[in-house]
Amino acid sequence: MKNYIVATLAITLGLASGAGISTTTAQAASWHKGNPSWLVNKKYHTKLLPKSEQTGPNRRETIIATKSKIKVIGYQYGDTLKNMKYKKVGKYYYIKGNSDATSYETIKVRRYSSSKIHINLYGLKEYMYRY
Repeated sequence: MKNYIVATLAITLGLASGAGISTTTAQAASWHKGNPSWLVNKKYHTKLLPKSEQTGPNRRETIIATKSKIKVIGYQYGDTLKNMKYKKVGKYYYIKGNSDATSYETIKVRRYSSSKIHINLYGLKEYMYRY
């Protein structure tokens, strides 16, 4: 009985002291240069509204990505983001680039399939489809 108590105490102290010594650090997602490979040389756009739901001109948002740039084309605007970098956090890709208008703009993208993504850019939160 005495040996059992001494052994249990030794194991408990050993585990407690070992837990304080061997700590593991979590690795944060790192920024990678360029665009994600699944986005390079691809074009995505939003779907057009049915004619019965249109209140004004029929608009379509489009993004065109290369290895180091993303071109955003809208109904009344257009912008090109350069010097791209990205990181993946969970299911989302955070893509940063600078344009003439802003120093660094962040795009939040979730890839559902090879032809469908969800994008959050300039307040635009829509599904986009590859064409």
